[in-house]
Amino acid sequence: MRPIIKALQVKSRVIGALVYRSLLSEHGTTRLGYIAAIFKALGKVIMLSTIFMLISRNVPVGDNLIIFLASGILPFSMCIDLVNKIMTMNKSGRMLMTHPLITPLDIAISILILQSAITLIASIILLLGAGLLGLWDYKIASLLGILLTSITAILLGFGVGLMNVSIVVRVPSYEKIWQLLSMPLFILSGIFYVSDMLPREALDVLKYNPLMHITESMRDSFYRGWNSSFVNQQYLLFFTTVTIFLGLFLEKTTQKRVRE
Repeated sequence: MRPIIKALQVKSRVIGALVYRSLLSEHGTTRLGYIAAIFKALGKVIMLSTIFMLISRNVPVGDNLIIFLASGILPFSMCIDLVNKIMTMNKSGRMLMTHPLITPLDIAISILILQSAITLIASIILLLGAGLLGLWDYKIASLLGILLTSITAILLGFGVGLMNVSIVVRVPSYEKIWQLLSMPLFILSGIFYVSDMLPREALDVLKYNPLMHITESMRDSFYRGWNSSFVNQQYLLFFTTVTIFLGLFLEKTTQKRVRE
């Protein structure tokens, strides 16, 4: 038992050092760099809200466009931004992988911690601000639902990121293929609409998109008077679990090649 505890302590120190290194290298040593990183996610919400206010003032759910878009953009960003960040770790962390104590999984976990922390802090700032301004009437049950959905989005992004970075090792051109494949997800994941607005034929296809379930689940937690009949929590949990295990398996099989 003691060797296992010692090994875990070493791993925790390694990952902690990687998080600290990434924090300094990506966001600098000044407070301005950290503030810019936190408010980057909020900028997407504000920009899209401004555009949609100019186009239309109709909100599918609720009476505030910013909150509606935020409830879709934030979980989407938690997942996809993490995927894209992990996909680049073979380039950004190549020198680190030459160290015998550092594995590709260590770097992926450090990215998971840092990226998730930044997005969650940005989300908390937005939610607290919305609550203080009276734009959103929050309650304990909805906050718990938001937290669970956020964790699911992060874990899904981690699993898909591990799968993608392992595929890129074998097929370098897959990085560009993923960029093309992920672009339609912004439209097909329910950020700008809810399932009630779509015909049955469209829902029969979108039910296989886990991000659509995450978005609907997040809005289900946001709004008291609206319940989604689309969300399938069992499918979402199954898909996320399989993705994580498959990502860990592929990472293990490609670890030696990544170090070369």
